[in-house]
Parts: sequence; structure tokens; C-alpha cells
Amino acid sequence: MGRIQPNGLSLVAGTSQFEGMARRAGPAFGRRTDNRRCAIDLFGKYHPEQERSVRFPDVKENKTLKRLKPFYADKTPNSLRDCLAEGRPLYMPELILMRLYSPGDSWLWQKWLTAPSIRATGRTKQGTPMVVYAHVSNRFSDPDNIDAAIKAGLANGAGVFPNEEFKKLIKLAENGEKGVFLVDYGKLKCSTSGVIQVTEALDHPQTIPFIGGKSLARQYLSRFREVYDRDTIGVWHCDDLSPNEDKARARLLLVGSSLDDGLVGYGLCDDGRFVGVCGAERSALTEHGSIKRRTRTAAERLRTLRTKTNKEVKGSNNLINLQ
Repeated sequence: MGRIQPNGLSLVAGTSQFEGMARRAGPAFGRRTDNRRCAIDLFGKYHPEQERSVRFPDVKENKTLKRLKPFYADKTPNSLRDCLAEGRPLYMPELILMRLYSPGDSWLWQKWLTAPSIRATGRTKQGTPMVVYAHVSNRFSDPDNIDAAIKAGLANGAGVFPNEEFKKLIKLAENGEKGVFLVDYGKLKCSTSGVIQVTEALDHPQTIPFIGGKSLARQYLSRFREVYDRDTIGVWHCDDLSPNEDKARARLLLVGSSLDDGLVGYGLCDDGRFVGVCGAERSALTEHGSIKRRTRTAAERLRTLRTKTNKEVKGSNNLINLQ
């Protein structure tokens, strides 16, 4: 097990797997009173040297973004099933990046969205409680497994997650797998679950692993404040550790809209709204949605998606700085 940093993240959890990708989305733009675009950092400081006259690309003008489609259903597994029927769902870091590429009035910002990324809570082989945030194919990437977890019984919305797979996720994080994060259970449990200041969110133990990396999280929080014109964000979590049984439990991740839902660990039995890339190849899952073999990780898919988006917006008058 890697040493835990002060913010509760493991040094071996691959905390930089999406760093660099957020930088390619350009600086976080805000608005001054004269409505000119300018660079404003997370703490509201204006950087005039970064001012530029550009706009975020319109979803309607971008081929990659045009392929995105929300799939809503009153049951989470049905929403995921509908999404998989037409393409593949976006994991949380991909959703975040697509929000960064989109204007504030886009449905990507105005609707809450679910992802097959998970927050799993369990114990290591040594019995140490640990929380894993995983943006890779997992048991709950398969809607049939979500149905089975619901039938088996949920605890506060979280379903039983196989210990074998939980330990494999831990091993992936220890080996530096991109898209898998370890967070100290005690650190997360003692942290605030609720609405906090945006300027404090980056230091919350859930924010970076939830979003998928420090640079991506920094960009998102800055853009969040600009789009919603607010200084607070909800960061919600609960205790999913089973006290009297050696079982791991997991839930999906949800990113909210303009309300205080913010970054949420979502119950499996609620309604769902997954975002699919229509016409995209589904990630290959082995039996029971195992993570033993995957065609591509979320990080690899995100790199491909970013490259395509860069090509499509190049030469347009509707650009952001992607370098």
C-alpha cells in the first residue's frame, strides 16, 4: 500500500493520469464587466496576459460532441442498457472534459449526469479500510450486474461488490494504472459531505479522484464557478464500509447541474442519465463485467476523444486554445 498524502490520496494511485489533458482544454475563462473573455484562475485572480478573444466550441458545430447523447430512464440499469445499445458510455473524466469543451448553456452543463465510474469501499488483504475511485470497466459497467446487486439488497444505495475485484482495483492503483485512485477511508469519512466553497474543493479528498486528476479538477472547478456563477459546490459521500461483514460495496458517480448536488456517489436503484458516444465501439467486458481484460482504459479513450476534438475544431473561428 502506498503512503497516504495529506489530502488522503495514495501516492501510487495514479493521481496524474489525466494531467495535461485539462491543460489542452485551454485556460479557465471568466467574464469581466465589459463581457470580454479573460483568464481568471480558481481564486478569482485576473491574468491579463492570458486574455484572448475566443469562445468555447459549440456542441452543434463539433462532430465529436454532436455524437453525444443523454440516455435517461427511471432506473439506473435501464439507462445504462439503453446507452450501451447505441454506443458506449462516458466515464467521469470524459464527462468532465466534454463539459469543458462545451458552452455553459449546453445540456452537458444543464443536466445532472451519471457515469459507470465507481466509488468502492472495502478492506485490503491486511484488513485496512480503503476507498477506490475507478474510471475503468468494472462489475457495474454491466447493467445486468446492477440489477443483480439491487435484487441482492442495497445498503444506502450501494451494492455488494466482489472482494476479488475490489482487491484487483487496489492492485491496479498500486501499479499506477491510469484511472484508478486510492483514498484513505478515515480521511474521507472525516471530511465534509455537503456544500463547500469552490476554493476549498480541490483539497477535499474526494474531488481529485472523483474527477480524474488534479489538473482536470482545477480546470473544472474554475469553469464550474464561471458557468453557474456561484462560489459553492456540493461534494457528497457516505460511509459504505460494512462493519460486520467482509464485503466491499460500490456505487456509481454523478456530476450535478446548477443545484448543490455537485460531485455525488449515486445509488444504484435511482434514475440514471448516462451519456453515450453514439456509434462508438463498446468496451469489451469479460464475464460479469470483470476488469481482467479491457480494450482501452478511460484515459486512453479520453486521449483519443481529445485528439479527434482538436482536429475538428482546428481552423474554426469558434475555438479554444487546445495546446
